Amino acid sequence: MSFKDYYQQLNSQTGIKAYVKKKLFNNLLKELVEQEKELEKQKVIIKAQEKTIEEKEQELKRQERLIHAVTRHITDTVLLREKPGLLIDVTHVTAVGNWRTGLLRPDGKIWMTGISRVVNNLFHQIYNQAENVVPVQHQSGKFITGYSYLSHMEGIEEKTDQTVSLQRGDKIFLLDDPWTEFAAFSLMLDMAADRGVKSYGIVHDLIPVQYPEVCDNETVLPKYIGWHHMLLQKADAVVCVSRTTADALIGYYEQMRFVRSRPLAVYFFHEGADIPEGVQSVREEIRRFVEGGRFTFLMVGTVEPRKGHGVVLQALQKLPDNIRKECRILIIGKDGWKNEDVHKMLALPELKETTLWVRDGSDEELRWAYNHTGALIAASLQEGFGLPLVEAAHFGLPLICSDIPVFREVTRGNADFFKVMDAEALAECLMKWMQTDRHPDSRKIPVYSWQESAREVLDILEGKIEPYKVLQ
Repeated sequence: MSFKDYYQQLNSQTGIKAYVKKKLFNNLLKELVEQEKELEKQKVIIKAQEKTIEEKEQELKRQERLIHAVTRHITDTVLLREKPGLLIDVTHVTAVGNWRTGLLRPDGKIWMTGISRVVNNLFHQIYNQAENVVPVQHQSGKFITGYSYLSHMEGIEEKTDQTVSLQRGDKIFLLDDPWTEFAAFSLMLDMAADRGVKSYGIVHDLIPVQYPEVCDNETVLPKYIGWHHMLLQKADAVVCVSRTTADALIGYYEQMRFVRSRPLAVYFFHEGADIPEGVQSVREEIRRFVEGGRFTFLMVGTVEPRKGHGVVLQALQKLPDNIRKECRILIIGKDGWKNEDVHKMLALPELKETTLWVRDGSDEELRWAYNHTGALIAASLQEGFGLPLVEAAHFGLPLICSDIPVFREVTRGNADFFKVMDAEALAECLMKWMQTDRHPDSRKIPVYSWQESAREVLDILEGKIEPYKVLQ
């Protein structure tokens, strides 16, 4: 009998038994209905849960894809380092490619002069002598790798630059001098100090502070001062290119009465003198010029006021005509600033045939000049070091120098000296020089290779050398 037939039969019955049966049946029916409803609810809940589980599985897969993408992005954009490293700043030299102080070589490459040569030679040697060296450049409030610079310097395949996060135990070496960005670097040094990272800044010279009148333009001085004030106030140590520069820096620090939260260590090191052998031939114009005179003097460096090119040309004018005609002045250096008077003097008939200005000298031509001229003239008003002096000494070339402290330090007296920026004194010095074959021996000057120079810098950074002085 079906449930429906039983219900109809029950309804047709009368009496107490039938009533009780009806009552029980109705209660059972209600319970069954409620159970059915509950079952439907449970089905809805289970279905919702199944949907939730499915959504969660999909969300989990999405998050896994996101994590994978982020991990890949981090791997691609952030340099992962297992150990602390030496972060060497090359911001400026990277930003302008081969830098504006480079001399264009005949093969299209750049031969660097001045600070850029120091930066490139030191980086190359440090990179090949030390471990965990990372070239860095500042960008938008952080350091990123300098892979383009590394590729240019070391021939390593260039990669996409990555963010370099500072970690405790790192050391920052501000080898370059991007002083136009001193405000940004000030924040970076604050961040470095907070993270237990030591910072070292190189000081190439203090000339714009000592002689502001020789600066390129009025915008240079505030930025230059801002950079060096930042170093003196926030770096853990400064590394100078000579003891004379270190002494000048110490004097300036004491004069300005800087207030620091920790001591400032001051060091100095010795620059290298070796020039890589080139493969380019020496131009016939240079050979003929040098060989065409009885006495040929060499000047190396950017033509700008403090280098004293004007003084040398004035001294040449003061020589007797017959002596001047036997002299040659070979200038190798780029065209700098505030040198209009030099351009005018070079066009004078009495100087036009006795001077040659080579703005694009190659490595090989510079080496050849050091080997085939009679003496190097360094007539500077002031220098941080005087790199051409030790380069000339490397080849045994006699030196004629303006009498400034740094030249006394570098040459240790093994040079002929004349009163600084005094054309009359230089003319007299040249006359005496040409009257004898006996000159101070530049080979007695201590000369470092760039490899030795880099080792000295590394010893400073590794704490193996005591500071020259510690400033409070």
